[in-house]
Amino acid sequence: MIIDEIKSIKSGHKELRDFGIVMGIAFTLLGIYGTRIQSRWAMAFWVVCVCFISLAFIHPTAMKPLHKIWMTIAIIIGSIVSKVVLSAFFYLVITPTGVIQRLLKKSLLDNTFDRSKKSYWIDKKPIDPANYDKQF
Repeated sequence: MIIDEIKSIKSGHKELRDFGIVMGIAFTLLGIYGTRIQSRWAMAFWVVCVCFISLAFIHPTAMKPLHKIWMTIAIIIGSIVSKVVLSAFFYLVITPTGVIQRLLKKSLLDNTFDRSKKSYWIDKKPIDPANYDKQF
């Protein structure tokens, strides 16, 4: 469940430091972009960038509440987006493929029952042991 995932968010020293560095890099990119287009927000991005990177190396545990909030939002958004993407894939790819196959009376599986067959076993030709090292 989502609640169990949220409860199991790791907030150790390493995770908090990594979070600070990643957020610092993200705000650096925003600062570069803001400076490039001469946005009035550019200076704010640079200040936030310096704060995140400084905290990441000096006192990472100070970012723990922000990290928890950020990761909780990420888990919730990830849960929603994954369901939307999988649903869209199913209804836009899998379902039309199945409908087309039914209309064309095609079956990709050989699942017809034939009483005249003695066995459904398919013999495979043996693989040369010299090819075991070259499987792909």
